[in-house]
Amino acid sequence: MTAGIAAGEHVLVLPSFTFESGRTLTQVRIGYAVHGALDDAGSNAVLLVPGTTNTRHSADGYIGPGNALDPTVDCIIAVDAIGAGTSSQPSDGLGGDFPAY
Repeated sequence: MTAGIAAGEHVLVLPSFTFESGRTLTQVRIGYAVHGALDDAGSNAVLLVPGTTNTRHSADGYIGPGNALDPTVDCIIAVDAIGAGTSSQPSDGLGGDFPAY
């Protein structure tokens, strides 16, 4: 496995993130799960980005040996949408002041 990515559940904290509206938040969390391992060339990564209200587990039924998303072949990185799962969301304290996403 390539250094810096480990199978399991994780949270990446971005120092700042600018939304399409132009609003910027600091310390934005992005939850993600890694299934499988990166190859030595780092060329087998598959990024799964869910719809606006889904989480890193939205495609779990497709992930597994012999399935459409096979972690014995690819390194599958499934992320939480902003506003869902362990990613930053309005309920963290900003409520209605959270930028539109």
